[in-house]
Amino acid sequence: MKYKFIACDYDDTLLPKSGVISDFTKDTIQEYIARGGRFAICTGRMFRSIVKIAREFGLHGEIISYQGSLIKNIDTEETLLVNDIDKDLAVDYVEFMKKQNVFPQVYVGDNLCVEKENPYSVDYARFCGVPLNVVGDFKEFFKTTDAPVNKVYCSMDSSITEQVRNAAIKEFGDRLLINSSKPYNVEAVDAHASKGKAVGFLANKYGISLSDTMTFGDNLNDLQMIEVAGMGVAVGNAVDTLKNEADYIAENCEDDGVAKTIRKFCF
Repeated sequence: MKYKFIACDYDDTLLPKSGVISDFTKDTIQEYIARGGRFAICTGRMFRSIVKIAREFGLHGEIISYQGSLIKNIDTEETLLVNDIDKDLAVDYVEFMKKQNVFPQVYVGDNLCVEKENPYSVDYARFCGVPLNVVGDFKEFFKTTDAPVNKVYCSMDSSITEQVRNAAIKEFGDRLLINSSKPYNVEAVDAHASKGKAVGFLANKYGISLSDTMTFGDNLNDLQMIEVAGMGVAVGNAVDTLKNEADYIAENCEDDGVAKTIRKFCF
């Protein structure tokens, strides 16, 4: 088998907009694993949200969550890698983003937290199947908990996303990794974290060369893992920036692009 380790983004890469992964894709991934391959979901989602999906999928091994800032085992929930955001930095970033007229939500100890409810956060919590914790002022809340800050996620109208992302990078880009996974969000994790670094960490753990890895993605937050892999694959519905850097462009997520690519290059 040429590509012994596959790391795959979840939303809009593996999971289509219908919300249902086809049996063809599920069977392909299980066959890849049965042949000796390693398969890991690599997502911006929180661990507690994606681990339920991975278990239903029948996956074992590790999950890369929070844009690469947290790696945990599916079965034992053992933490293998963690890069948290300094709380003072998180407060400064949230205050800056609030001035951009966006809606910040902060993941604290794998819990979804907001200062006050807003339509974006309510919909997000419902979509991910997790509780929404209204904690009041983040600066005061952080004084009451030792739980780490995993990620800061800001929702906004898609018409201002690029402007807001560029402003955030200009102000905080030396201290945070800032990118987008959807047209309507800007996400920030610790500067030492990325999906690419997380893929490298797991490849090393598995004793697999990066040249023997394959990665799949659709948006800007997948760029680093597309660049480090032996074969970086952008699905057909990916943003142009990712397609331009990919080694191969698969069919759309809706058309089982991941599964068809695995069958083409790994079987």
